[in-house]
Amino acid sequence: MRVNTDRGLRFQPIPSLLTTMLHGKKCLINSGKTEQEIQWRKVQGGGCSKVGLYLVSKPFKANYTDKNGKEREGYFA
Repeated sequence: MRVNTDRGLRFQPIPSLLTTMLHGKKCLINSGKTEQEIQWRKVQGGGCSKVGLYLVSKPFKANYTDKNGKEREGYFA
């Protein structure tokens, strides 16, 4: 279902419903010896052609393996 397609505004019911349901909820992520709590928040954003609701978290530290197989520490959101 599209609303006002001339301006690029769209309504996608299922992603918008899930985003609204998860807004403000917290979850725990276990990674080896560490446990981190993240809280989801709903934001409205848009770029060139995509305008809509997005679910984001505050960036948190995470370990990952780079393309050379080395373990690194960085941030994930």
